[in-house]
Amino acid sequence: MKTKNPKLVKAALAERGNKHYNSGEFDAALKCYSEALKLDTEDPILLAQKGKALLRLGRLDEAIEYFGISLKMDPEYKEPLNNEGVALCMLGRYGEALECFREVLALDPKDEFALDNEKIARCCLLNSQGTSHMALGKPDEALIAFSQALELVPSDPDVRRNGELALRRVLQNAKEVRLLLFDKRHRTAE
Repeated sequence: MKTKNPKLVKAALAERGNKHYNSGEFDAALKCYSEALKLDTEDPILLAQKGKALLRLGRLDEAIEYFGISLKMDPEYKEPLNNEGVALCMLGRYGEALECFREVLALDPKDEFALDNEKIARCCLLNSQGTSHMALGKPDEALIAFSQALELVPSDPDVRRNGELALRRVLQNAKEVRLLLFDKRHRTAE
């Protein structure tokens, strides 16, 4: 009985996983990558591919775990670091996501994926800060954060809407102040 070469089986499973992944069949891709990893638990590319499949399935914490393991195997492998940043953004952990994208940019300052995602993560962080300022009754500070976010991603509809709300609140507050000042002047004049 002839046994199959584990390296060839691993390669075939990885290739099949990639085909499933590229076809949008992320569950099937995950199964192939998992089987391939049984043959080689320390392959950083397979670990990253499994992380990507988990990411596409919305299993973000598991994806981050696999990206981290992949990075331990190869600290200069940019793809899992980029994808970890994406998963962190999806979890609303924008500061940590920014760290990932900045690490990629330290390795490769021209990495377009990291450049774009770093900008998006900064926009999301500023939007989150602006929303917090609004909740705290600080529309002036919120407006500044939303304006900075729109400079990064002008087409973001959520930031645009939030900025418009902050602007209305600022204008409303200014109108109320003017009315109070007007009322105060006329009362002292009487």
